[in-house]
Amino acid sequence: MPPQRDLIEDVRVAARFFPRLPGFLRHRVTGEEARATVRARLESREADFLAVCRDFVYGNPRSPYRALMAHAGCEPDDLERLVRSDGVEGALAALWQEGVCLTVEQFKGRQPLVRGGRTIAVDPGYLVNPMAVVHVLGHSSGSRGPRTVVPLDLAWVRDHAMRRRLVLEARNGIRWRHAVWGAPGGSEMVIVLRFAVVGAPPEHWFSQPDPLDPELAARYRWSWRGLRWAAGSQVCPCLCRGTCRSTALR
Repeated sequence: MPPQRDLIEDVRVAARFFPRLPGFLRHRVTGEEARATVRARLESREADFLAVCRDFVYGNPRSPYRALMAHAGCEPDDLERLVRSDGVEGALAALWQEGVCLTVEQFKGRQPLVRGGRTIAVDPGYLVNPMAVVHVLGHSSGSRGPRTVVPLDLAWVRDHAMRRRLVLEARNGIRWRHAVWGAPGGSEMVIVLRFAVVGAPPEHWFSQPDPLDPELAARYRWSWRGLRWAAGSQVCPCLCRGTCRSTALR
């Protein structure tokens, strides 16, 4: 059984997620919307990058990137000149050469971050977008060590779905038969939502654990029931077209 604090956090996340889910699914991502959104973001990416750095790096005393920028001697005006002259990629390459970067292990708080003999505190919580609303708790694969919890926002899921729509259109894959392999209640649920909101819902969702198992953490049991309730009782728990044959998601 999960610790009590984890159960409480799951309840809080579910209370934010399920009321938002019906509206999220009703507003499908079209090809026209996806192309217009990506085009606009490409045109404004330099200004957007500078705004993110201003608000969430320089404006956040706890950000390890702020300390790294200070170590590199890069003030906001310096960064703006660098971006204007070399573009976003050129600026990032220059910052990387000056040590403004984190390894995967440092990003997860598993290794110390040292620059110039100084240890910079890195807490994964300091790297979360403070403007995001946590609707889903995903997780890393755990291939390098203990799994890392990844808070996800439905706005981010929709943003990612824009690119998914364009990739499927480019491969003529909107009408492909899609399936998902993974347990409900985490990152796999995000995959299902991305496919569903672009108009290509999975036909099958195969789950390793049975979500009805009473020994399973509550998050997994609630997830597929909640998806079915939010999407309407006429569809399967996986938001498919009613043809799901997974014995676990019955």
